[in-house]
Amino acid sequence: MSIRIWLTAFVCIFIAESPAAGSAVKGRPPTAVMPVISVNFGRRPAGSIIWFTVPLKNDTLSPIAIDSVRTSCGCTTARIVSWRIAPGGSDDVLVRIDPMGQTGPLAESVFVLAGTPPQLEWLLHTTGYLTTPQKKKLLGSPREIDLGLPRPGRAETQTIRLARSEQANVGILKVKTTAPWIVVIADKKLTTPKEAWYRATITPPLGTGRVREAIRFIGPRKNILRIPVVMNVQPVIGVWPDKVLLMPGQSIYHLMVRPALTKKVTLVSFSSKSAGIRILSVRRSKKLMDGKPALDVKAEPVGKGFISATLMLRFKQWSKPVRVMFVGVGK
Repeated sequence: MSIRIWLTAFVCIFIAESPAAGSAVKGRPPTAVMPVISVNFGRRPAGSIIWFTVPLKNDTLSPIAIDSVRTSCGCTTARIVSWRIAPGGSDDVLVRIDPMGQTGPLAESVFVLAGTPPQLEWLLHTTGYLTTPQKKKLLGSPREIDLGLPRPGRAETQTIRLARSEQANVGILKVKTTAPWIVVIADKKLTTPKEAWYRATITPPLGTGRVREAIRFIGPRKNILRIPVVMNVQPVIGVWPDKVLLMPGQSIYHLMVRPALTKKVTLVSFSSKSAGIRILSVRRSKKLMDGKPALDVKAEPVGKGFISATLMLRFKQWSKPVRVMFVGVGK
């Protein structure tokens, strides 16, 4: 007699195992119709190995000797314990499915052969769904480092905490920054099995305006955490207004010097590029403007039509020149 157990799904057929010798057992042949056995393993994450046990019961009057166990695909294996089922007895088939990265609906086939004809058939059908695993993101604090109005050239230290997760082992992260003046090192003293700590040393550059850089922590499977680093870089010395309109009958113009990071301001020299406006002199004013030091600039128009001049001021406390534009209409 023969027994076949089917689990439909794939096209390929793989022989899992067979005993060294199998034979039919003499006696009254089985005549009962075996029921269909269905197994649904539900939703499982892709990449996981699926195990389940299917009981086989002999409802006939004769013992059954199993000859072989086969599966429909090489990713599925099946094992039976005793290879002989007594009348009224049962045995378990242990099924193992390794989807090997497959996703979506899944069905597999397993069948068992026993004895010689007449054959008795069990139909086993298993279905399920393999879900795509969600990529766990790296979690870090703070989400953004805002230094506000920092002092250029003065280093500041920020602490960054990263939480460990199942698919993001922060212990093997790579750290990259978008600017050379941002240095990040791991703090092993504070690191625990559940979280990792890093120290970021940020030295604000010299310059003017809004600065936006970033620190990137790169984990397994290209899992990247990006922490922005933002600040407003102010010059050590600035002049207001930076654009002056020449007025008829006026020759002296006051410029307020705004020292951002220094109290003393010393004018070293000045130069101008003229296109119809002559800069005669630049002197330190005896009066303050809004509590700030001021400069008295003497300028006069010498051209016709639209005229302009660029005044370059150099201070002892600031390596870069400060520019002021003069514009007007000549005679």
